[in-house]
Amino acid sequence: MIDVREAYDALIESGVDLFTGVPDSLLKNFCAYVTDTAPSHKHIIAANEGNAVGIAAGHYLATGHPALVYMQNSGLGNAVNPLLSLADEKVYSIPMVLMIGWRGEPGVHDEPQHVKQGEVTLALLDAMQIPYTILEESTTAPLQDSSTTAPFPPQGGAGGASIQRMVALAMERKAPTALVIRKGTFGAYKLKNVSHNDNPLSREEALKLVVSHLRNDDVIVSTTGKLSRELFELREERHEGHGHDFLTVGSMGHSSSIALGIALEKPERRVFCFDGDGAFIMHTGALGINASMQPRNLFHILFNNGAHESVGGQPTIGFRLDATAIAKASGYRHVLTATTQEEMLSALQQLEHLEGPVLLELRVAINSRDNLGRPTTTPIENKEAFMKELAPKAPKAPLSSPEGDTNVCMPGNEAPKAPKAPLSSPEGDTNVGMPGNEAPSGAVGGASGAVGGASGAVIMAAGMGTRFGSMTEERPKGFIEAGGKAMVVRSIETLIDCGIRRIIIGTGYLREAYEELAAKYPQIECCFSPRYAETNSMYTLYNCRDIIGSDDFLLLESDLVFERRAITALLDCPQPDVMLITPVTKFQDQYYVERNADGILTNCSVNKEEVHAAGELVGIHKLSNAFYQKMCADYARKVADKPKLGYEYELLSMSREVSPVYVLCEEGLKWYEIDDIDDLNYAEEHVVPFL
Repeated sequence: MIDVREAYDALIESGVDLFTGVPDSLLKNFCAYVTDTAPSHKHIIAANEGNAVGIAAGHYLATGHPALVYMQNSGLGNAVNPLLSLADEKVYSIPMVLMIGWRGEPGVHDEPQHVKQGEVTLALLDAMQIPYTILEESTTAPLQDSSTTAPFPPQGGAGGASIQRMVALAMERKAPTALVIRKGTFGAYKLKNVSHNDNPLSREEALKLVVSHLRNDDVIVSTTGKLSRELFELREERHEGHGHDFLTVGSMGHSSSIALGIALEKPERRVFCFDGDGAFIMHTGALGINASMQPRNLFHILFNNGAHESVGGQPTIGFRLDATAIAKASGYRHVLTATTQEEMLSALQQLEHLEGPVLLELRVAINSRDNLGRPTTTPIENKEAFMKELAPKAPKAPLSSPEGDTNVCMPGNEAPKAPKAPLSSPEGDTNVGMPGNEAPSGAVGGASGAVGGASGAVIMAAGMGTRFGSMTEERPKGFIEAGGKAMVVRSIETLIDCGIRRIIIGTGYLREAYEELAAKYPQIECCFSPRYAETNSMYTLYNCRDIIGSDDFLLLESDLVFERRAITALLDCPQPDVMLITPVTKFQDQYYVERNADGILTNCSVNKEEVHAAGELVGIHKLSNAFYQKMCADYARKVADKPKLGYEYELLSMSREVSPVYVLCEEGLKWYEIDDIDDLNYAEEHVVPFL
C-alpha cells in the first residue's frame, strides 16, 4: 500500500500546491489526509468534477503551478468538456494531474452503476489522449523520481510511474496527466477534522417520517448514495414493494431532473425527489429548470447533513448554502425548512395543501448505520417495476360466472363501472354512465332508491389480526373463513348484490392477498397504508382520501359477517351520515353507543358503564363526502399526536363538534364481529347459518 502522507508529500515537493475535486470512496483515506493537512484555502471540495477542472485551470493561470484534481471515474463525464475544450494542449494547454478512483475495474466486484464506467475508464483516457499510470496496492516503483526526461512508460503498465514523474510530465506537456487508483492502493487513515452537527434526527429517521406521510400513489426518485439504500431497506422492513421508488444509484446530481421528466408526463400523480446536499450542490442549475416548468406535482425533499457521507464524510457547503433561498429565487412556488421532528411533521402536513414545485429542506445528523445494506434488486428490475407502476392501469377483466355470465352479482345485469369514474354527475344523476340507466335517479343498483344512498364502499382491512395467533401469519384477518367463505369475500358479495359499484379496500398487513382479490373483482381498488403497523383505523381511512375522491360511501370493517339488511337499511336511511347499531347483545370487546332524543351520536365507549347505551356498534356506516372531507381536515391536525386513533372516536368528535352523525338502530339484525377464534366459533354456530 502507498502511505497517504508520502503520496501527499510527493505531490507537494513536485510543485502541486492546490487540491480540488469531488470525494470518492477509493480515495477517502488520501482525501482525509489532505483535509487534515492542507491549508483550508488550498483544498477545495468542488461542486462537481468539471468545476474542479475549472478551479485547477484558474490556479495555474494565476500561479503557474499545477493542481491535483481528484474524482471517482464516474465523474470523468462531468470533466470531459473542460478537459478537452479548456485544458487540452490544442486549446489553452493547462497542466494538471487527475487522481481517479477506478470503481468497476474489470475483474473486481462492484455495484452495477460502476461496471460500465470501470470497463471504459482507460479507454476514455486514451480517447482524450491523457497519459496515465495505474497506482495499486502492489506498486513498487518509488514515489519520488528526479528523472523527468525518461520516456513515458506504457500506459496502464503494472506498477506504473512515480507520482512525481506524472506531475513532471504534466508540466512538460502543458496538459493533463492522470493517476488511476485501484481499490486498496492507499494505506489506512482516519479523518480527524470530522464534520458534525447537532441536528437531532438522522437521515434515516427523517426518511421514515416522510415516507409515512406519502399517499398511496405517490412516486419517489431518490438520489445516489446511502439515502436510496435506506429507502430500499425501509420498504423491506415494512413489507412493501419497490415499484413506487426509482433508486438513482448513479448519475449523481440528476435526480431532480429525472423527477421533473416524470412529473410533466404524470400530472395526476405527486412525484417526490429525495435529494442529498452533495448531489443538490453538484447541479444546482437544475432548480431553475424545474421551477421554469412549474410542475404542480413536484416535491423536492432535500436531506441535508452537510457531508459526503457515503464516500468518507468529507464536508460539503450544505449548511453554508441557503438552499431554500436558492430554490425560491429559482422560482419554486413554496420553500420550507425543518430540523426537529415537530418541525418536520408540521412541514409534511403543510405539503398536503401545497402545489409544487416545493422544496422542503430537512436538516439531519451525520449518523448512518454500519449494517446498512444495498438494494437486492438490479437497476433493470427497479426500472421495470417503476415503469409498471407508472403505466396506465389496464381495465380489469369482467367478473364471470362459470356459465360465462360476465355480469354475475350485478343487479339488472348492468355493464361494470370503470375504476375511479365519478359516481354522480353535476346534475345529481347517480347513474350517469350506467348503460340503460336501470335504477331510478338517487337509487343504487338494486337498492330501494331512498334519498341519501351511497354508490361506493370502503372496507378497512389494514390490521394485523394478532388475536388470531398463527391463523394470521400467512393471511390477513379478513381472509379467515366463516362458514366456508372468507369474511371479506362475504362482505364484497353482499355489497355488490346491493348495487355497490365501487369498493375501496384500505390495506396494510399482507396487502398482496387483497391485491389478488382485486384482480378477480372489477369493482375493487386497493389503497395501501404504509404506516399500518404504527397507526389505527382512522389513519387507514384518512390514507384513502385521494382514491375516494368526491364519492359518498359505506364504511365497514373486514372482520364482520352480517345479513344483507345491514346494507339496505343504511342505503334506505334518508340521513346523509349514519352509524349503524343493534340493541345490546354481545358483552365483550364491543363499542357501546349513546345517542340523544334526536338520534344523534353523543358518546361511545368500550366500557358499557360509561354510557347510556342505545346499542352496540356494528362497524358499518354511511358517510357523505362533504362529511368525510371535514373529517379528514380535522384528523390532519391530530395525526401527528394521535396516529392510533380509531375512526369511531373521530366520528364521535365530529358529531359533537362539527356535523351530526345519526345513529340508526336495527333490531333483530344478524351480524357478528370476529376478532379471535372464540368469536369465530360462536359466529359459525349462531350467526352464519342464518345469513
